[in-house]
Amino acid sequence: MCAARSLLCDSVLIRALAVEIHKNWIEQHRYLNMELLRENRKQRMLEAVA
Repeated sequence: MCAARSLLCDSVLIRALAVEIHKNWIEQHRYLNMELLRENRKQRMLEAVA
């Protein structure tokens, strides 16, 4: 970590936090989209059988 509080240290910390938030958001939405895909496939299979 930064020993002295400076603008450079603050920007590094903020950038690291932004990257972490972005990675978490991408992961959450990737799993959400996979669930929607699974439901869509299931519905299409049921319609094909009927």
